[in-house]
Amino acid sequence: MTHAVRLATHYLRHRFRRLHPFEVQAVLLNACNLKCDYCRCPDMPTALMTTTQWREMLGELARAGCLRIKFQGGEPTLRKDFLEITAEAQRVGLITAVVTHGTKIAERPELIEHLHEVVVSLDALTEINHDRYRGAGSHAAAMRTLALARERGR
Repeated sequence: MTHAVRLATHYLRHRFRRLHPFEVQAVLLNACNLKCDYCRCPDMPTALMTTTQWREMLGELARAGCLRIKFQGGEPTLRKDFLEITAEAQRVGLITAVVTHGTKIAERPELIEHLHEVVVSLDALTEINHDRYRGAGSHAAAMRTLALARERGR
């Protein structure tokens, strides 16, 4: 069965339930390897779910009729179990997406292996302005991640 048919079947099976999540935006962690001028996200302590808890939650979301999960952070690709979590989300039938600044994916392209969509956040289209907010080299990494995602059809 093709992915599109599986997705349509999943949608129809849950469409007429009284309540079902269409998309979930999930914060994987509250850490980042950049020090953006405007961001205070890493300063706010959070409790993290374990890999096992994420696996269980992803299965529950799929059973509830969720179609898409978008992983966010801080920088979600910094989690050591990022590949395992995204693989599990894909295995249970969810459309997987990530919102990233791109530096880790530029270094480790395999991080997008289990993603359907890659959303790269930018502060400016020009390198000088973007790097002024996020740090030297961050624009080049974001552009590399965009190229990698395009090459893989993400």
